[in-house]
Amino acid sequence: MSEQETKKADTSPTTATDDAAASESAAAEQTPSSEQAPATEQVAGATESGADAPQPAEHDNAELDPNTGWLPLESNPAVVNPFAHAMGLPKEWNFVDVYGLEQWAFDMIPKPVAAVVLLFPSSQAARDHKLAQHAKIVENGQTVDPELFYTTQVDGIGNACGTIACMHCLLNGGAFFKLSDSALTKFAKSVASLNPLERGRALLQAQGLRKLSDDTASTEAASTECPEAHVATNAHFIAFVEKGGILFELDGRKAFPINHGATTQATFLADAGEVIKRDFMNVNPNETRFNVMALAKTE
Repeated sequence: MSEQETKKADTSPTTATDDAAASESAAAEQTPSSEQAPATEQVAGATESGADAPQPAEHDNAELDPNTGWLPLESNPAVVNPFAHAMGLPKEWNFVDVYGLEQWAFDMIPKPVAAVVLLFPSSQAARDHKLAQHAKIVENGQTVDPELFYTTQVDGIGNACGTIACMHCLLNGGAFFKLSDSALTKFAKSVASLNPLERGRALLQAQGLRKLSDDTASTEAASTECPEAHVATNAHFIAFVEKGGILFELDGRKAFPINHGATTQATFLADAGEVIKRDFMNVNPNETRFNVMALAKTE
């Protein structure tokens, strides 16, 4: 492997943060629809073009509203795990740091792994890559599992990307664990028939989840001081999950989930690592501010 391919993920505690206020979100340009997907699959981008096609957000995070903006979470298992357990995750499942993107680091992670979370720095290069990726999917189409839970991160919600990444991990982990009743499961049931944009708007009003997230963000377990809700900063959380034998990237600031091709439970962690290197680290070759966590069964 090249030096860039073997670059380690910096897993020192880092706060999830926002770019400068976004002018438009991906959600704002999606066409609202509550229609159910076909029984076997739905296709994103295959039949959409021009003004009718969903657009990715100009910036990585939603613009900040001091009245509704959420506090940023820290990329730190000591912070995220109490939050995830309060949202119904069984105690034997925990987020753990991933210390590198090579096999020796993957071997250190307990198995099985249900999801991967990435915190990456915002940059113009990352935004350009996102736009090119979006255009390619709109032109060529992709298959998205209809059972995949996905929500948009709408403008006004601010620093909620860490919370949304955790939600994506937990609500797509049904093959590994059953969530106990919580504010998250109640929210998921209430938005089950809605499309991603409508879910994002509903999350903006989900005060129970916001309080739980904000309480977590300001916990003493955090290694860094939590910025205020109105502070715009420069990093973004996303999640990776396996559903139906496909590796999906779930980024609430993109117009739809991203299908990264076939994977298995055995190769999922390594496959996600390859996507992180190719689509994030290699896009920002001079950056070291990448934090990776895996959701694993630790007991």
